[in-house]
Amino acid sequence: STFEVLKKGLHCLYCDWLIKGDDIANYII
Repeated sequence: STFEVLKKGLHCLYCDWLIKGDDIANYII
């Protein structure tokens, strides 16, 4: 369903954000 696709899309964005957050943290450290 469309809802499942949206949920999967949000999850990917969230994972992306976490990975970017890790990169930024590593850069600062």
